[in-house]
Amino acid sequence: MNNTITKSLVYDSNEAIIKNAPKNSYVVAWLDDSLVIDTFDSVKWPDVFTKIQRVRIFNEKEELHLWRSKGLLRGRLKVDPEDNSEESIDAKQLLWGTTIKEEGDYLQLTEDRGTYLKIPKFFEGEVDPNKRIFIQTRNYIGYTTAHHATFIDCRFVKFVVEN
Repeated sequence: MNNTITKSLVYDSNEAIIKNAPKNSYVVAWLDDSLVIDTFDSVKWPDVFTKIQRVRIFNEKEELHLWRSKGLLRGRLKVDPEDNSEESIDAKQLLWGTTIKEEGDYLQLTEDRGTYLKIPKFFEGEVDPNKRIFIQTRNYIGYTTAHHATFIDCRFVKFVVEN
């Protein structure tokens, strides 16, 4: 049974994104010149809108996933059903960064080779340098005409800290 709400969308302005994005959400945006990981309310949308190649705006219940195509942002809004009736498998995708350093409301994840990510601090309490940070994803299962199970969609759910 598939009760997930999925809507196809086309956006031509940052105002449309701001109006329709999930509330209390995080953003992962691949821009022409950088990667932005932040809270929705902290992103300067007029500055980044024209540079977006792909963006995922998500919370634990829904995700707005957009990508640039023919000058417009096209994509979908996916809302999980309240009864969790859609078949899915959750997984965790490890973020780069073996060293975690707190910087105000942000965490800087650094690798020994020099790469780093700056992400919003999404939990209360002390930073544990022995733990790693993941993005939890939800992978939705569908079936082919031959009745073979396959993943039909994936969305970001939340950030997770674990050993």
